[in-house]
Amino acid sequence: MIRSLIPFALRKSIRGFEYCWRIGLGRHCLAALHSSDSLRFIGSEYGGWWVPDSVLTVGGDAICCGCGTDVSFDLILAHVYGFNVRSLDPTPNSASYVSRLVNAGSSLKFESYGIYSRRTKMKFFPPASLFEDSYSISNIQDTENPLEFEVITISEIVDGNGRDPAILKMDIEGAEVAVLFNLLKSECRPSCILVEFDELAYPTAWRLAKIRVVCRMLLRSNYKLFRASGSNFCFQYDSQTVTRGNAYT
Repeated sequence: MIRSLIPFALRKSIRGFEYCWRIGLGRHCLAALHSSDSLRFIGSEYGGWWVPDSVLTVGGDAICCGCGTDVSFDLILAHVYGFNVRSLDPTPNSASYVSRLVNAGSSLKFESYGIYSRRTKMKFFPPASLFEDSYSISNIQDTENPLEFEVITISEIVDGNGRDPAILKMDIEGAEVAVLFNLLKSECRPSCILVEFDELAYPTAWRLAKIRVVCRMLLRSNYKLFRASGSNFCFQYDSQTVTRGNAYT
């Protein structure tokens, strides 16, 4: 009863702070909550993200990895803010869902690939619940009977676009840490990284350690934590800050 009286956004912010505290980013989360920087929420309650106003420029590129059956964020970026949006998801349900939207006139560019740290084929494990459709490379829900899909890297997509994206969104069910490690080794620096750390909901010491390390690498690579809403984190790149060493040092 009490939970239902607490606004959704506040509940997500509280959970976000709890997660940040677990991985050593409590101070950064508090600074983000007290910041005067302007953000706005784009998308549905389920599929939406907090985004800094400063990256919402017409004609920007967005790479949205992990569609599921809610691309409200992708659609609003494309049709309200004039972004060039490339949406990726290898799973059949998602491909069918997004293809129907594209056929109905949406300007989304959909590609049936997963995202990982290298181009290959990977096993994707199904969710434990029949009412979900989020497959996972890291098998965070400990299930069986995986399906195999082709995966590519962020760098391959960026090379095709010819410029770094304004927004990189990743809701990729446990593969995000490997993808971020690989991204930070490259020259690509998206202006804004939106990432759901799904493994925070299935914590082990190893999973928390991985997330802690990659978040520290993001901070050392001139990214600033702008918002933690549940397990959804928003980082913005500061190109004016002088880097103090490589993220891997």
